[in-house]
Formats: sequence, C-alpha cells, structure tokens
Amino acid sequence: MDNELGSVVVGKKQILRELKNHNIAEIRIAEDVDAEYADCIKAEARRADVPYAVRGTMRQLADEYGVDVPTGAVGTVRK
Repeated sequence: MDNELGSVVVGKKQILRELKNHNIAEIRIAEDVDAEYADCIKAEARRADVPYAVRGTMRQLADEYGVDVPTGAVGTVRK
C-alpha cells in the first residue's frame, strides 16, 4: 500500500512476513492493541534490528496511513 508517507504494510501477518525478508525500515504499533499482538511484533523487530514506536490508537494509525479499518501496526517498507 502506498500513501504520501511511502510504501507500508498493514497488520501483524504482513509485517512479520516482510521482516523475515528484511523489507521493513520501521514499525509503528498502536497503544491500544493486545499485549500479545504488540509483544510478538516487538520481539521480531528486535531480532531484525528494526526500530519500532508505540504511539497513537488503532484508529489514528488507520487515519494517518490511509487504511479503511483500525489497524494495530504499520510497517514502513525499505526503499
């Protein structure tokens, strides 16, 4: 998915897949997601040495990145 902020992937499954392929530059995780969801993404981001930030709500993330439904996490794709 592309928007004015660049290419992004949305949700845990897509982020984890792209982390394994070394395609993620950074991750943003919503403050209001399940702890298990956030912990899984954080652990994989640390393994891949990818920075992440926990900030905003699921709705705010969706609005900021042009996603139609609330999302727990967004990964910015490497250029």
